[in-house]
Amino acid sequence: MACELHQSWKIIISLNDSSPNYYLSNKIFNVKASKSFMRKMGGGMENFQLSPDVLSPTAAFHDAILKNVTDLGFSGRTLPYKYKDNEVNIRIHHYFGKYISITLILQKGREVSVDNLIESNKLENNPDLYKLVCTIAGLITDGNLRKFSPKTSIPSISCCQVKSFFESVTDKVLVSSLTGHSHATDNIVSKVVIKNECHQINDALTLVDKQGLLQYIPNSALDNRETKSKFESCSSLFELFSIISKSFHDQYLDNNNLFFSSVDRLVNKSSLVTKSYTSQMTIEVLANTFNISEQLERTSRLLLPKKEEKIQKNKGLFDRFFTEYWGSNDFFTTFIPIVVSIVGATFLAFWAWYKK
Repeated sequence: MACELHQSWKIIISLNDSSPNYYLSNKIFNVKASKSFMRKMGGGMENFQLSPDVLSPTAAFHDAILKNVTDLGFSGRTLPYKYKDNEVNIRIHHYFGKYISITLILQKGREVSVDNLIESNKLENNPDLYKLVCTIAGLITDGNLRKFSPKTSIPSISCCQVKSFFESVTDKVLVSSLTGHSHATDNIVSKVVIKNECHQINDALTLVDKQGLLQYIPNSALDNRETKSKFESCSSLFELFSIISKSFHDQYLDNNNLFFSSVDRLVNKSSLVTKSYTSQMTIEVLANTFNISEQLERTSRLLLPKKEEKIQKNKGLFDRFFTEYWGSNDFFTTFIPIVVSIVGATFLAFWAWYKK
């Protein structure tokens, strides 16, 4: 049985100490705000503080990778690149001065056998696409337009849509494709489907897990704008939570109170962040999937001793002032004359004003 597969992949890389500061003006990208990307997550998310910058490739970017792109069979000097009978688009987001998310999108769907879904969804099984992203990731990390080294390997996460025009595809096949397990057990299938029940909106089945995102679209939900919006919302939220999870894992922002409080608000008070109920439910699923509450608790335990240390330090300085300074001769020889001088000057100023 065949289905139509619409594919995209997310690749998250870390910048190093020698990478450019992409917050500043540079020749590789034009930096733009990401309100449109954030708004796709759900109404109100465009005001969420942990939003990325959109890095829009310049002509210099395309010139730098032109030879690599051409050798791999791609053509064009702007996005989307033409590739065989398809087109490839790239979206690049910059988070926290440290992380880059690259989304690679095949513009047209392709027919594949249901039995080959797992292998088709692996980016490394699409060598031209894989090498293209390795090239882009290398340029971004090195930041040298004239001399850079493509990455030799990159992690990738599949975000795909499976369209079925005739026969239905079983949950077992879908979950196996999502998780990468060739024969997912009934227990795994049941857990993945049940945990995703709360955020479904129509006949399409949208599944999220640590391994990625998969939306199954039966014939009854084809060409439905609501279905497309749901996929875009989940894809954007999945990216955000992947970055948040990686930040916690790397302990990159453990001392950043804004990061901590923003994530806490998103996870525990999502109704204050987005007006969309289905987005709130998706946030709950993703927060549980990535164990964000546990990460918040761990970070809270790390921050608490530092807060107590600061309080104790301030208290120590306060106590020291009164024990060492208040009771010393310096208090009377220094502090009292200062107070007398201030009071005297204030009185003279007032008297001069009064005499006028």
